[in-house]
Amino acid sequence: MKIKHTIIIVAIMLFTMVFLRYINHSEDMKPNKPFSTFPKEIGEWKGTEGRFDQQVYDVLGVDDSFLAGYRTLDGRYVQLYIGFHQSQKEGDLMHSPKNCMPGGGWNITDIEIEELIIPNNSPSKINTIKLDLSNGRDKQVVLYWYQSRGRFISSEYCRKYIL
Repeated sequence: MKIKHTIIIVAIMLFTMVFLRYINHSEDMKPNKPFSTFPKEIGEWKGTEGRFDQQVYDVLGVDDSFLAGYRTLDGRYVQLYIGFHQSQKEGDLMHSPKNCMPGGGWNITDIEIEELIIPNNSPSKINTIKLDLSNGRDKQVVLYWYQSRGRFISSEYCRKYIL
């Protein structure tokens, strides 16, 4: 009887080991194009590509990224940052602006979910996380979300379970 129980336990352990190995295997997916090809002109918005300090990229741990400031002729300005992470395992986790912005001296004055309409996209409406920030007299609004496996995610907690 002991041998039978031992064989069952060993079989369960082997099955679990193979199952966990299969789950932890991630597909090597890359963006369709390098982010350096992202348009520098979008409608009336003209962009100038920028770059963070190298130590910011070291902390972010991105495999590809894009940073640019876009302006219109009437002076409106928006900064766009896109970061791509190949893996979300073994310490390669995305950093939430809820943690990074206060670390850079910005105070979060309000957090809410904001709907963003993306023309000619499916889905055409996504929920984003909106942060109102202040740093002395400077103010800014940050909209962000996570994308993974065709899903738009507007929650750090959901992101941890879905990714």
